[in-house]
Parts: sequence; C-alpha cells; structure tokens
Amino acid sequence: MRIDIISVLPEMLEGFVHESILARAAKKGLAEIHLHNLRDYTLDKWRRVDDYPFGGQAGMVMQIEPIDRCIASLKAERDYDEVIFTSPDGEQLTQCVANDLSMMGNLIILCGHYKGVDQRVRDHLITREISVGDYVLTGGELPAAIIADAVVRLVPGRDQRRPERALRLFPGRYALRSHLHPSAGLQGVAGARDPALGQRGQDSPVGV
Repeated sequence: MRIDIISVLPEMLEGFVHESILARAAKKGLAEIHLHNLRDYTLDKWRRVDDYPFGGQAGMVMQIEPIDRCIASLKAERDYDEVIFTSPDGEQLTQCVANDLSMMGNLIILCGHYKGVDQRVRDHLITREISVGDYVLTGGELPAAIIADAVVRLVPGRDQRRPERALRLFPGRYALRSHLHPSAGLQGVAGARDPALGQRGQDSPVGV
C-alpha cells in the first residue's frame, strides 16, 4: 500500500509517519507514506496556495491550481483507488471504513486548511470525503494522520501474529479489558486485586 498526503504543513506529519506502526510497516515493505508540500506546486513567487473567496466572503480558500498539479503529478506515476479530502462534513471514519481502505493499493489524502478548498476541487478531483468527528480543526493534518494510522495497522501481513485483527470487531466496541496475573505488581495498590478475575483473568468488551 502507498499513501500520499498533500499538505501545506507537511512538517506536522514527519515525526508521526516515521515512528511506531507506520515506520515498521514501511520497513517491512508493506506500506509507504509520502508527504507532499502543496506549496511546491504553485507558480506564485510567494508560494501562496490560498486566495480570497469570490463574492467577498470572510476567510481564505485553497486554490484549485496547485492541488490539481499535485494530484495530476502523482496520477501520472501510478493509479489511485481513492483521492480523499479530510472534511468535517464528510463520511464518518469508522472501523468498517478503515477496513475498506486497508484493502486498497494506493491512496491520496488531501489535507484541508484555511476556510476550505475551492468547491471545484471537491466536485472534480476528490473521490471520497472523510471526517474524523463532528468538530472543526485548524487543518486536515491530524485527520490525515488518524486515517493513515487506522488503515496501515490493518494492511494484510503487517502483523503475522494476529491475522484476524482486521475482522475482530465487537458491535460499537473495539477493545478488551486487559489484566496481568492477579498477583502481579499490586504491592501497595489499595483495592487493586480483583478476586473475580480468577487465575487467568476475564475479558469483556469495553469502549475506548
């Protein structure tokens, strides 16, 4: 799998994509994540990628031209299954959505910024809009990181020890309570021992 993330602030994502699960997946050759600075695709000498909206509304809007150049440049090298725009009014990111995306080959994620993007970007260049929650953030970098993390951890072959991971779901709940041995590490911890756990502990689904 390959994920290309387009952002006006790629520096926000550099540490994230080079650590933990994403870094290990890249090392195993299971996933690649590439960051692209949208300012590299503008012809403006000041490297501006935004402009005032037509009609005099407040705020700044991301221009279509640099976005089109960047996406066209990537598509000239390979085919993409989805071109995703991070948007608060998009489709809600769920485990099912993450599972679906993890079975694809190549994805582009465009990080929104400022007031938004020229509507023509959404109409003609984007194939899917995804939201990570019913709230507004400064930019789409954090949602892009969340999407990448949720997807890459499910890529087939990333964790050979748990091949069932992508399919192991509880309705509305995604984690089990975990315990060490009932006698482990409880010295001085008042009320920490739970006799109901028995010798091996009990699992029950809980939300996180």
